[in-house]
Amino acid sequence: MNIKEAIKIIQDEKLQGYNMNERKDDRENEVVLMRENDKWIVYATDERASIE
Repeated sequence: MNIKEAIKIIQDEKLQGYNMNERKDDRENEVVLMRENDKWIVYATDERASIE
């Protein structure tokens, strides 16, 4: 899957609360999708991810 296909899936499914390839601190209840070295890294955070 390439980045355009991933974005299309996110838009088609009307997903919200995701972070795609942004280099920043994780937020609570967020799905993170990163592409590194031809591999996808995908994980989700919970309420403990907040830095507050």
